[in-house]
Amino acid sequence: MFHRLIVCVGLLFGWAAWAESAELLTDDSIVSLLDAGLFYETGDQTLSQSVRVAPAEPAAFIKQLKPATAIDRVNGGGYWFYKKFINQSQLNNWVLDPSNSIIDSVVVYVYQNGEVQQYTSGYLHDFKHGLSYAVDFMVEPGQAFEVLVYMQSRYYTYEPRLELKPYSEFYRQFAIKNFIVFACFGAILILACYNLFLGVWIRDRSNLYYSGYLLLSIVSWLAAFNALADWFSWKSYWFLITPFFLTVACNTLYVIHFLNLAASNPRLVKYFYGFVGFALLMAAAMPLFSMGEYMLLYGATSSVWLLGALIIGTKRLMEGYKPARFFVLAFAVLAIGVVASSLPMFVSGTQYSNQYLITLIAQTLDMLLLALALADRINLLRSDKEAALSKMVETESWAMAKEKEANVKLQQALTISEEENQRKSDFLRMVSHELRTPLYSIISSVEQWDEIDNDRGRKDLLEYMSYGAARLRMQVDNLVLLAETDNDDLEPTERPFEIRPLLSSLCDNTKGLLNPGVAFDYHCSESVPVSCVSDAYLFEHMLRTVLENACKYTEHGRITLSVQWDEEDSSLVVELTDTGCGMTQDQQRIMFNDFVQVSRGLERSSEGLGIGLTVCYRLSTVLGSDLNIQSEVGVGTIVAITLPVEVVSQVAVPANTGGIEKARVLIVEDNVVNAQILQSLLSLMGAEASIVESGQEALKVIDEAHFDIILMDIQMPVMDGITATRWIRRRNHFMPIVAVTANSDSSVRTRCVEVGMNDFLVKPIRRADLQRVMERQLFTSKPFRS
Repeated sequence: MFHRLIVCVGLLFGWAAWAESAELLTDDSIVSLLDAGLFYETGDQTLSQSVRVAPAEPAAFIKQLKPATAIDRVNGGGYWFYKKFINQSQLNNWVLDPSNSIIDSVVVYVYQNGEVQQYTSGYLHDFKHGLSYAVDFMVEPGQAFEVLVYMQSRYYTYEPRLELKPYSEFYRQFAIKNFIVFACFGAILILACYNLFLGVWIRDRSNLYYSGYLLLSIVSWLAAFNALADWFSWKSYWFLITPFFLTVACNTLYVIHFLNLAASNPRLVKYFYGFVGFALLMAAAMPLFSMGEYMLLYGATSSVWLLGALIIGTKRLMEGYKPARFFVLAFAVLAIGVVASSLPMFVSGTQYSNQYLITLIAQTLDMLLLALALADRINLLRSDKEAALSKMVETESWAMAKEKEANVKLQQALTISEEENQRKSDFLRMVSHELRTPLYSIISSVEQWDEIDNDRGRKDLLEYMSYGAARLRMQVDNLVLLAETDNDDLEPTERPFEIRPLLSSLCDNTKGLLNPGVAFDYHCSESVPVSCVSDAYLFEHMLRTVLENACKYTEHGRITLSVQWDEEDSSLVVELTDTGCGMTQDQQRIMFNDFVQVSRGLERSSEGLGIGLTVCYRLSTVLGSDLNIQSEVGVGTIVAITLPVEVVSQVAVPANTGGIEKARVLIVEDNVVNAQILQSLLSLMGAEASIVESGQEALKVIDEAHFDIILMDIQMPVMDGITATRWIRRRNHFMPIVAVTANSDSSVRTRCVEVGMNDFLVKPIRRADLQRVMERQLFTSKPFRS
């Protein structure tokens, strides 16, 4: 009896001593094992034993280990944590939550009621709670228990935290953390997809590299928050730090292109590209370093990247590059976030529970501000464009006023010289203003070319030059045709031609003349023959004129071109419908008069000499076609053309199996510049072109070498193109010969046909016209026979 009493007293004092060293858990307890006392280092042997077998006496076991004062983040290692607890709460579900760092392995032993339970978690193991290594276990209220934890990792990204908390508190923190994380991921993903689409659409490298930076950041942070390990079991360390190096490389490329460093700081660009190469090299060099060393290298690389971006962004902002304002703010926010998340490494007492989260939020804000920087750049470019358009409108108004003045003077001059033999000469002098206007846009654009150093500006200059050249050609063609039809000198040159390529080329050119918001529809009936006989040059000019008029006077709505075949009358029926301003009955009565602008629009002046419809009417008479125009003010205009033609073929020509690139072309041209331009066009098509300067040289060359086709100028010294073609045919050379000349009058075209030329091109030559003639003559035409 006495012995039992001694045992009871001993147990009572032992329990009191045990309880005194244990920590009491309440309903709102959150206990940090790192702050609770000493933790202990361990070696490989202890590690191997601990993984296999739980120590029977944890208190005795922990006394055999060496106390540790700090966790080695760079070299990693294994550490033991031990603590006694008494559950004084009403809760029975508790969680041990390792956080704030990548941890390879976490082994938790819970001792209660003489039994031990073992739980395993960590980056290299399966873990129960997504994005967290947390381990949960049951402890009844009033129950005493001991917790022994082993933590091991090759390195620690931040100072790890090890907390014991109620399951409800853990779940609340876990839900808030996951909401923030996935909200950041969602924002980043939306920005990445939008800028990827925008970059592809507008072909801007800044948006493409920015979207790459965002997508790589998502991969990096998914790995850092254990999502890749949890969802896909990707537990390789390649996914932890390597993607962060790639984000640095991609963002540096974004910096280069967004700040336009190639133009503003060309020397500095070399260093930035060198830094990109270094980042890519480091991404591939992971196996050469320990993970702690690799993490330190990334920290140094990202610091250089962040500091460099801030410095160059500030420099560009001071140079007047306005889009850099959001750029600098973005990197300043990121720098503040990095400093805040890194502060615990340098200042004691500033430990955070989620340093990862601080950095992620800072980088998400950085990405949002960089997106604003891209949008700001677009807005600034749009403002500059609107200012330029406003200036162009003012210039156009001035030009229109001058055009009206010139039209008045032209009408007066024609009235005075109506019965004089030099009326055409006087007329040409009076229209010099209309010829100089497009020349001005061409010459002025050429003079500005060397002064503009950006692609957008040069693209605008090219559009001005192209517009001026096309308008100049149209005015010259109209003047020549008007002069020819004045005295009924114009005779059609009827030759076979393919209808659909001609119509397609006209439609392609028309699309570039449409006002914003105007739709263009083109319908060609299947019954339209493949080729027919008529004067393709006059027909194309007439149709192009009415198409340009429709584009000019249609400010909104739709333009529809319909081509049908009238089998009964063997005619092409072309109908052009627009929703333009239309004409009054009075205007329609004078619309075919010379130099009259009948359709001035509802609120704007029109351009041109006022001879377009006059020429169309005269050409319809020459071609034997019917031209009818119906118009109503505010509704639109319908132009109907019925052209009788002789059908050559109803069957489509088989697709070309050869290629222009196989053709050998002889250019006969005395003007060196014109010859070289023509040779350059042919080179772009892949053809091999040789140049001679006269018809006499051409005769000598074709006797010595074979050519698939000849492009022949008409007016040349020594021997002109007409004479040269006649001698070529007499010598039994039957390759296609295409006239290339600035003389578009019918007499010249008739003489070209008579001497054996196969086709006709009018200078200035458009690439589409040249290619269509080359394909037609090389692959569908029959050799000429006299």
